[in-house]
Amino acid sequence: MLIFIDSNILCSNYRMKGPSFEVVQRVGTIVLGQIVVDEVCNKFKENLVEQVTKVNNAHRDLNKMLPDPPVSLDETDVEKNAMSIKTFWKCSSLRAV
Repeated sequence: MLIFIDSNILCSNYRMKGPSFEVVQRVGTIVLGQIVVDEVCNKFKENLVEQVTKVNNAHRDLNKMLPDPPVSLDETDVEKNAMSIKTFWKCSSLRAV
C-alpha cells in the first residue's frame, strides 16, 4: 500500500520517530512528493533558526547572571543541521516521487 504524507505531518516530527510512523511504515510504503521534501527542509531550517535565536538570547541572559554559562550555538550549526535534514530525506528508505 502506498501512503502519501503531507508536509504538515512531517513538520511535527521531522525525522519520523515514534510509534505512529513505525506502524505506518509496517503497513505500507511512505511516498513523498519532491515539493513536500523541499517544504519540510525549508520549514526545518526556519524552525532551527528560530530555536537557535531563542537559545542564544537565553545564553546572553545567563551571561548576565552566571560566572560560567553554557556554550552558545553559532550560525554554522544551523547550516550544518539544515544540511543534515536534507541528507536524511535523500538517504531515507522512503519513496520520493
